[in-house]
Amino acid sequence: MNEELLVWAMPRRPLYNVRGFITKLDLAVLTVVGEESWCATRAAIAADVDCKEVRVAVVIMRRNHDSVEALVSQGTTLAHLADVGPDVSGLAGLKQMAKRHAEAICGGSVRTIEIAGYLNDDHDTVLRRTFVLVYRARVADDLAAPEQMAWVQRGQMQTVQLDVISTQVVTAVI
Repeated sequence: MNEELLVWAMPRRPLYNVRGFITKLDLAVLTVVGEESWCATRAAIAADVDCKEVRVAVVIMRRNHDSVEALVSQGTTLAHLADVGPDVSGLAGLKQMAKRHAEAICGGSVRTIEIAGYLNDDHDTVLRRTFVLVYRARVADDLAAPEQMAWVQRGQMQTVQLDVISTQVVTAVI
């Protein structure tokens, strides 16, 4: 990751009582993300104990007959992460950015995109400095998986060794 890149930061204040993946969205948290975020370098965020970096993760899904499938890359990533840069503005901008990110990953158009929840965990070394907004993107049922990716059925997801963030969101999002 580029340490000099400008990314979104937010105050930790609304997150003190938030731990894990939350699907019951708190309007106060979303308001802070949308209205009180600013841009800083990762080094500046790391040096400030009162803020966290804001990132977006997208879980890309489709229907295959009677089951739901999710796009998994390189066998471990279900929640595809993206940095939020200074070109994004507000919650609507985050949603549009998540849609563009999903379309870039899957190579097809996204039919619907919705916020599925957010992830915060100060006790986890991977997530200590990051707040992740998780979106669910639905694509065409016949969309082929890009190279080095595969569609995995909901019932088979427990057999996949997922990364830390994907593991925390899989059961609630799919």
